[in-house]
Amino acid sequence: ILGASSFIGQELIKQLALKNFNIYIFSRKKKHNQNTSSKNISLIRGQFNKKDLVKFFNKVDVVINLIAEIENIEKMHDVNVRMLQKIISLSKKKIEKIIHISSVSVYGKNMNKTLSESSQCLPDQEYGKTKLIEENLIIEASKKNFFKAIIIRPSTILGKNMNNQSILRMIDLIKEKKFFYFNNKNSNMNYIYVNDFCAVITKFVDYN
Repeated sequence: ILGASSFIGQELIKQLALKNFNIYIFSRKKKHNQNTSSKNISLIRGQFNKKDLVKFFNKVDVVINLIAEIENIEKMHDVNVRMLQKIISLSKKKIEKIIHISSVSVYGKNMNKTLSESSQCLPDQEYGKTKLIEENLIIEASKKNFFKAIIIRPSTILGKNMNNQSILRMIDLIKEKKFFYFNNKNSNMNYIYVNDFCAVITKFVDYN
């Protein structure tokens, strides 16, 4: 798993451990907030350089890529695109499959439409643009038989440890029967619960 320290990564590790997968976490941090005491969870510390990444790729069959910069626009291209380019080049024919987490933001503002895999991608913000570039890099590498690939485009992921707590604060206000204000009465937001999303990823690990 790349990006295991995210709130998605922490839940995903729990679910994979329950399925008795051998889990390898790649981390640049000296201390990791995930419990790695389980016998089937191994922590590999390193930097995103050739030596450390190749060491990681030599141990795993499936890579789950959760790495993403979602807030700092100036860092999005470096983290989301250039990091993935390095991952692809160093994982070439070393792994069997990559499960890449993209986003529905690749569609842009498709108002009043039901989205599917065949819907046109017209991202209108930098995050969505970088995620679409990532997808195209993954697809191109897969066509060259570097690895098999699965790309998942989730909507906003909901969980108690999520960075943006606005929806949870709103729920608390409703419970307390307090006033809350919507900027746009026609606003729509689709959420997926983090446990359900991680269950989908877990199924795809063995999916052929």
